[in-house]
Amino acid sequence: MRASLFRRIGRIGGEQGGVAAVEFALVMPILLLLLFGSIELGRLMRDYHVASKGVRDAGRYLSRVPASCAAPGAGTIAADELTRARNLALTGRVQAPSAPSDYLLPYWTDPGSIAIEVDCVANDGSYAGLYAASAFIARLTVTATVPFTFVSGYVFAEDGLNFSIAHNQVSIGE
Repeated sequence: MRASLFRRIGRIGGEQGGVAAVEFALVMPILLLLLFGSIELGRLMRDYHVASKGVRDAGRYLSRVPASCAAPGAGTIAADELTRARNLALTGRVQAPSAPSDYLLPYWTDPGSIAIEVDCVANDGSYAGLYAASAFIARLTVTATVPFTFVSGYVFAEDGLNFSIAHNQVSIGE
């Protein structure tokens, strides 16, 4: 009787039929989290690069338009040029977007998310070349706050997140 009991216990402990399925069921959520997390991270990096390039292009565009600097502090650029620069950052073109597909990032469509500052710096004589005759030099700062929404929704962040991008450029005028 005792021998048959040990044989039965040995058979129960020797069964391996469902072990792989149980291990897979335990590991699968972690693998899915890694998979979707890497996809979201790749999207975030790509979208950051696209937005950064747009902000940089807007700064470079503004560096070629006339900026007035009569005193230290805030300078000015024509309002239509500021609008063109915002369009350039959002769409890659200076023309106003005519369709939702014109935007570089489909969820970044607000021109108000792009701030443009013109700061006039006094030229104390240490700047030569193009700026030698200028009493003040216009320094441009283009800053954008770009919203990012996760495709996988609530797993990573319910409301998404915002990333900020800034680009500084010195105005060289026309």
